[in-house]
Amino acid sequence: MNYSEEHKKIGGWLREKRKASNLTQAQLAGLIGCHKSIIGRYEAGRRMGIVQFIKITAALNAKPEEAFELCVEVDRR
Repeated sequence: MNYSEEHKKIGGWLREKRKASNLTQAQLAGLIGCHKSIIGRYEAGRRMGIVQFIKITAALNAKPEEAFELCVEVDRR
């Protein structure tokens, strides 16, 4: 399966946030109610639904807008 560059960027960002929180994939999965393999897939760049994204960012105390900025260039004139 091909993952878009944007999804890969978000996956890498999630991995960094998880590791900075000193959580394993299994621990994060337990916090949001999924299997650890799902976390691995998301970190590899698999698409995730908005509900999953919100649950993960909340569990990691992360700012979702940081992930958005990885993917979207905003003209701030």
